[in-house]
Amino acid sequence: MFTLSATVGGTAVSGFSISTGATGTLSVQTGQPLVIASSGDVDWSSTLNGTDLVAGPTSATAWNGTFGTVAPRTVTLTATARSDSTKTASVTINVAAGASYSPGTPTVGASATYNVTDLLLDGQTLMSSYTDTTTLLNSDDSYEISRTRGGPVSRIMSFTAIGHRTKQHFPPLGVTCTYTPPRVYIDFPLHFGKRWTSAWEYACDNGNRERAALSGQAVALERITVPAGTFDAIKVVVRINLTESTDPSLVNGEYRLDSTCWYGTSPVRFLGCDDTYTYTGTPSPTQLKTSSYRRATP
Repeated sequence: MFTLSATVGGTAVSGFSISTGATGTLSVQTGQPLVIASSGDVDWSSTLNGTDLVAGPTSATAWNGTFGTVAPRTVTLTATARSDSTKTASVTINVAAGASYSPGTPTVGASATYNVTDLLLDGQTLMSSYTDTTTLLNSDDSYEISRTRGGPVSRIMSFTAIGHRTKQHFPPLGVTCTYTPPRVYIDFPLHFGKRWTSAWEYACDNGNRERAALSGQAVALERITVPAGTFDAIKVVVRINLTESTDPSLVNGEYRLDSTCWYGTSPVRFLGCDDTYTYTGTPSPTQLKTSSYRRATP
């Protein structure tokens, strides 16, 4: 009734043809795109068995996705004919283990500069840069980073040993803000396909606060060029829904931040992000629309 064929990493798999009622086997690497095509209209179902999936566009005649795992895994993909649910074909997919990426222990004095391009809702484009310097490493490997923007320290950020932000202090304002629980922006160690979620309340001692709910996934391994050079990187996408903000310029205290970010993999280091802001209602024209960060120093 239908026949399945396969393309792995953009190359058709020679001799692979699975007919209705039959099963077949494929082997793929972590991060290697896979397309299973059907000669007829089918519904697709899968048993991932702990394997992460970066889904591509799937239709009645093609399944598209990429798997990620840090240990060898087996995935089962089943196609069921839409005209007759008793007609099926399945593929057992052996997924090879991929690499896992973790940052090393911070070094006091290490610094990095980032170029920033901000676009406001009113059309203004603002160019700036900042430098982050590790200024304190505690005995439990928690640490602090100080940020400067061409002058005195504007922000001091505190992190757990695994890089989750716990608080930040703004010396010019004398204000300290705390994340409860610590903000998990990137859930290291990273591997291709990994998904994570987190939530926190951000509260400042001047009364400002907001709540956040985050979802993220590592979606690609690619090379990226930034002012600091060209690097092998793992690409992540992050969405944060923010609510109960006390910012008076926001409607209903709500907004959303969608980010695409890159982390170098050898060694692991932040290379940059593209941020897009979405607001409820009609926000102030001086709110951010987009913001891009790019590492400018090795």
